[in-house]
Order: sequence, then C-alpha cells, then structure tokens
Amino acid sequence: MKLQRIISELRTRGVIKVASIYAVTAATIIQVLIAVAPIIRPIIPISDNFLTVCVVLSFIFFPVAVYLSWKYEIVPEEKMVRFRTEEPPPKEELPGKVPVGNLQLVKILGPIILGITFLTWISVQWLSSGSSQIDKIKKEKLAVLEFENETGDPELDYIGRMAPLFISQSLAKSGSVNLQASTIQMGEDYIQVLMGKFGFGPDLYRQSGVDNLIIGRYFTLGDSLIILSQIVESITGNVLLTFDQHSAPLDVPWKGIEDLSQQILGYWLTRDNPMFNSDFPRADVYKEYSKATSLIEKDYRLALVHARQCINMDSTFFRAFFLELLIHRRLAQFSQVDSLLAVLSTREFEMNEDEKNMFYHFKSYTRGNNKMAFEYYKNVFERSPGDLYLNIRASILALNLVNSPQQALKIIKKYEDAELDYNDCSYCLDRSNVHITALIDLGKYKKAFSLAKKINSEPSDISIALLAIRALVRLGDAALVERYIEEQKHKRF
Repeated sequence: MKLQRIISELRTRGVIKVASIYAVTAATIIQVLIAVAPIIRPIIPISDNFLTVCVVLSFIFFPVAVYLSWKYEIVPEEKMVRFRTEEPPPKEELPGKVPVGNLQLVKILGPIILGITFLTWISVQWLSSGSSQIDKIKKEKLAVLEFENETGDPELDYIGRMAPLFISQSLAKSGSVNLQASTIQMGEDYIQVLMGKFGFGPDLYRQSGVDNLIIGRYFTLGDSLIILSQIVESITGNVLLTFDQHSAPLDVPWKGIEDLSQQILGYWLTRDNPMFNSDFPRADVYKEYSKATSLIEKDYRLALVHARQCINMDSTFFRAFFLELLIHRRLAQFSQVDSLLAVLSTREFEMNEDEKNMFYHFKSYTRGNNKMAFEYYKNVFERSPGDLYLNIRASILALNLVNSPQQALKIIKKYEDAELDYNDCSYCLDRSNVHITALIDLGKYKKAFSLAKKINSEPSDISIALLAIRALVRLGDAALVERYIEEQKHKRF
C-alpha cells in the first residue's frame, strides 16, 4: 500500500532512526537541565524562561533534523555527507516501489510540523501556568539577605546569618512567594556578594535575577533583641514596605523572626487587595480572617470562632472586631454589640481612617442613625472599590438603610457581573438579589426579569426565582407568569 511504501522509504533513508534518536536525546537534555538548574543558578544566573526556550527550540529543530536526514545521507566508508539524488531509477529496477519526491515529503512533514507547533504551544502554556502558584500574587522573585548585626557583639552574628534561612524556609513552605532557589539551597552568599559588588541597580537585578530583596538589621535593648526589616526593589533600591518592629528575648531570638516571617508573608498575600491599603496583617491572622468571612453567610457561630481567634492572635487587627460586631447583630445579641463598641471606643486612637469609618458605621447603626451609618460604610467602600464583599454590603445597606435603589445600582456597577463566581462566593447571590430588587423598585421590570432568569439558570435559587415572578407580575403578563412557574417546578433549589 502507499502508506507502507512511504514508511519503507522513511526507514530506508534513516529518517525514523534520526527522529527517534533526536526525541530521546532532547528529552534527556531537558530532564538534566531541570535537575541541575537550581544547583548552577547561584553560579550562572538562569532565567525562569530558560527551560521554556529549550523545550520550544527542541520542537522547532525536530522537523529540521527530519528534513536533513531525508535530503542527505552519511557515507561512513567515504567519511562524508552527500546530497541524495531525487532522480528515480527505472521502474523495472524497482518493481512495486514508487520513489517519494518533494511533493510526498511535504505531505508527510506538513502534518508533523503542524502537530509539533501545536505541542509547542501546549508546552509553553503548561510551563508558564506551572510557574505561577497563586494568581493573586505577582511573579516577582524574592530573596532574603543576611541581616546586619548592630549589637556590637560578634557572638550574635549567627542570628544575622540564620535569619534569612529561617524566613526563606517559612515563605517557601507557604507556596505563596516566588522565592529565589539559592536562598534556600545555598544560603545568601551569592546574592550577598553581588550586593556588595554592585549595590542596588540594573547590574544587581541582571546578575541575580531577583526583583525584590528583604533586608534587615538587629540590635539589643536591655534583655531584648529588636529586629527591623524592609522590602526593597533590587533595581532601584526603593523601599516597598517597612515592617513593624519585632522584639524577642535574647535567648529565644527565633520568636521575633517568626513574627517577622508572618508579617512578610501577610504582605505578599494581601498587597494587591485594596481593602488593606498599607496596613497589612500577619499571614496567620489573615488566613483566620478569610475563614471567618467565608463562613459569614453559612454558619455565624463558626465564623465567630474564627473572628475571635484573629483577635487573640493580633489584638490590633480591628477588622476582626468589626466582623464580630456584624455577627452579633445578625444573631440579635445586642448586649454583646454594646459591650464591644465600648471596648473599641477606648482604642479609637489606634485606628486608621478605614477602621474609624467602620467603627462609626456600627456606632451610628446602633443608635438608629441609618443615613449616617450608610455614609460611613460608603466611605470605606469608595476607598476599596475592588473589594467584592464591601461592594455587596454597601449595595445592601443602600437599600436597607436609606432605601435608595439608585445608590444600590451605582455601587453594584463598580464591580462587573462577569467576575462573579456563584460556585465560590457564598454572598454573590445576595448581591444579585439586591441588583434585581433595585431594578424592580425603579420600574425596570423587563431588565429585572432578564437578569433573574440569567442568574437563576445555574445555580438555582428560590429567592431569585421569586424575584423573577415578582417582576413578571409587575409587567402584568399572566400567561408568562404561569409559564415561568411551570418551568421552575422541575428545578431543584
């Protein structure tokens, strides 16, 4: 058959052998590079894209190798490579064989090249997606430098050398920071030498491949060790963040370093969240707070447990107090609300602008001043318009506190519906409920019904279905109401 003749010709010309050897060799080289890259990176700076480029080049040169093996042949006895003749021998000399020319070659290599191009694209996508561990965190690479000993005691130099290793391991275990490999495997000697040679600037950035550096110093104050640290950009030396001062007993210095590690990780977890602005929580506190907010519409009492755990871990994290206030209000525990407001009144001087607005919101709400309570909450939302939870709460309050569907719609439009994930957001349906209700209140019944029908396709929610029926009733279309109710009978809510 024709296919068998083509395969026979490929075997005769050694194309199959060349392709097999090429594939095995390329795969072996890639695996070796993956294995040795972390080891040689401190000596020879290697970009994260290096392996991607190697894979892409191996695919690109594969058809080149196949083409050369087709067009040329190696003659060992003559120790030379020569061009194959394309002139076919007389048919009588090759009974039953049809030589494969350039047209057949195109037909063979064309699909192979297209397939390799597709595989190259898949490989690049796979490699690039694997390099990002958490989508909310940018891909900047971080390294921790040796901390400077300002105690005047050489015996405490070990703290400066061990601090970067301790912090690096803590950050690496979290899986949330793109940490320079040499930080963990070979200490900071390599980057430290570059820092001493170049200082901050393009040379340091180019040679180290590191975007940001954590630098620090420590000194003694009585029997305590005081630790100060900053994150700086390697290319400019600009300070991104100065961390809080941490202290620990001289005989247990790791306690202060552990606290610093949690604050550094907290910065990386929340720095793109406008809700926190420049007041970044500790990582362990933020994780507890996230658990509490995710449970707020599912289990108030369990959410309260996590909110209180936040307060126990960091009594200056006022957002946990406000979450506790909200839960007490939902549970109609007004005596606890009054007690907690009294405690917060004594600490108002410690709060930043957003925290004060939240405090005044709850205080006004408790006193029955709904308009003032809404204005304070709106102040918080307008400083962080990208925060979905604040968007939902502000839109709900616009309806419930000041009865303003116009305000509710204005707030809702600041966050795109396309970005909502109803399967991963316990309160997204609350936002949709407010959206539809506001449209109905403004007499936009058709738009309200269209939105309700779209939202209620998946997942099904009885409250959204009832709002859709309400919009249809307002439209006065009895037949459409009956048809819609009949459709909903077969759904599981």
